[in-house]
Amino acid sequence: MAQAWAWGVFWGLNGLVGMAIPSSFADECQSDSNPVPFTSAEVQARALFGQAMNEENHGSPVRAAELYEQATSLAPDYLAPILARGTLAFESQDYRVAEECYSKALGLRPGDLDLLLTLARTHLALEEPGAALFLLDPALAGGWNEELAMAKVEALAHLGDKAGAVEVLSRFVPGKTFDQALQLLLRMYELDDDLAPAIELAKGLVARSPDDGVLRARYTHLLLRAQEYGRAADLMEQTLKQNPKDHDLRRALVQLYGGPFPNAARVSLHERILERSNTEKSRPGRNP
Repeated sequence: MAQAWAWGVFWGLNGLVGMAIPSSFADECQSDSNPVPFTSAEVQARALFGQAMNEENHGSPVRAAELYEQATSLAPDYLAPILARGTLAFESQDYRVAEECYSKALGLRPGDLDLLLTLARTHLALEEPGAALFLLDPALAGGWNEELAMAKVEALAHLGDKAGAVEVLSRFVPGKTFDQALQLLLRMYELDDDLAPAIELAKGLVARSPDDGVLRARYTHLLLRAQEYGRAADLMEQTLKQNPKDHDLRRALVQLYGGPFPNAARVSLHERILERSNTEKSRPGRNP
């Protein structure tokens, strides 16, 4: 239960990675150039779709949603209003309506990977990782797709399946998406208090992104939780060299030195802080 609550907070703060309108939407919106003649209902549906987009652009999402639904009722196979209604619902966090719309759209365009990915991420927003995996596994069996794989890691993270996430990650090519996936794995280790692999993973992530202050803070926190006080102090010292005006970190480091270290280590580390502090005070232009 605690893990489920923690994941809810995590997703709420961070959002879903890469959520976007599927490219099918753009394709469908430009399909009016199709020379095939429309029925009267289709003409009306397209007119309603145009009105709905206008309402949405002018800040009337409720009216826009009504018009999108009217357009769909007139022309059930017309994809654009279905996708637009789904996107509008997702943006307003009405994920169940979004799921219904994207499911309907995928029924009209089976095999469309953009739609499949969007629906899978909607299931993740609904905290339905099993439903997301049901979509993602067959798609990935047909060929490697980094965005689909990232969504699968997200689903496995929801389930706390570290072994499954590691297996997917082993196929990634290093890059931005890979680092995002690694951070999800790190979160799993953190939530499970699985500190040893979490520390090693955080160490690698910090080495890859040395200027990422959030990652450095997470790495430091993990070291402190594991009572790796010496390593934590070294990391905090390195961070202070990069950000010498971070007085909160300086105070935290002083508190750490006054706490769990043996006396000799405390004296040595205190001297290092005082020496640097005196050096800063002696710089030209500083007030005594």
